[in-house]
Amino acid sequence: MQESVAAVRQSLLLQLYCGGLQRQYLYLAPHGSRRPLPLVIMLHGAGDTSRGVLIQTGWAAKAVSEGFAVACPDAVRPDCARKPSFLENPQMWNSGYERSYAFEQGIDDSLFIQAVIDDVSRRTAIDSSRVYVTGFSDGAAMAFRCALSFPERLAAAAPVAGHCWLPLEYASLAARLPLLYIAGSEDPLNPPAGGMVRAPWGDFVYKPPAMDMLSSWAALNGCSRKPKPRAAGAGVTRLLFGSSKAGSCVDYYLVSEMGHVWPGGCNRLPPELAGKDCSAINATDLIWKFFSSHSRAGAACGALAE
Repeated sequence: MQESVAAVRQSLLLQLYCGGLQRQYLYLAPHGSRRPLPLVIMLHGAGDTSRGVLIQTGWAAKAVSEGFAVACPDAVRPDCARKPSFLENPQMWNSGYERSYAFEQGIDDSLFIQAVIDDVSRRTAIDSSRVYVTGFSDGAAMAFRCALSFPERLAAAAPVAGHCWLPLEYASLAARLPLLYIAGSEDPLNPPAGGMVRAPWGDFVYKPPAMDMLSSWAALNGCSRKPKPRAAGAGVTRLLFGSSKAGSCVDYYLVSEMGHVWPGGCNRLPPELAGKDCSAINATDLIWKFFSSHSRAGAACGALAE
């Protein structure tokens, strides 16, 4: 935790005008690199902030230790004159969820995140073949939207505990984008088996089973719809939708008894809302290992090593 806080203190809060709005994002890159850096885009969950999620997930500390750049944008909130508040003034993405403020206002967050990539690239030498997107909860849903909206700019995506709101036919997956997905078996807000869910803000919404979404994604990527089990450690089920000739894959980790949390992170939601925490895996370490094995230039499928 202290390491994460110290790393976040090194980050820059940058302003960006996009889509008629003044937006912002946190940015951190290691100093003195003589080579173009990989870039990880980390997207916070509903009601959270860029600073909060960088501390909670450890992505800032990971960027410092592994030598890559990380950018964490802030979503919009209903009242920009007031500070963000989880229940009363939550920052949410236009991920395709029709009841969010961002969706109602037609805010183009896909455009904003691409603008962040462009802005970072003007400040630092970025390896354009190694740009990745990940996110938690509503941020995971937005990561799915990014993967559908501009796959040609990404090398891989890794949503955690979130749902893809857009139909997979929404955009072409010609880039054959590799996907790592992590979920908790006892997630009350994003149940892997699907069903009606009550959000913290009181509305009810239906979420379909994760396997339906992932098998459809695998098919569009040219992979088998039927995953094969792989070793993953105690309390973790890993299913791999085999790599395609184009070098893509879908890798699914289901963590037993875990709730709506970032595994291995410092989670802020109360257990009565989110369910049990988890230390069976560290999502940040796992995702970075997955990202490290992929590049948009056409590297072989980087499903995690057996």
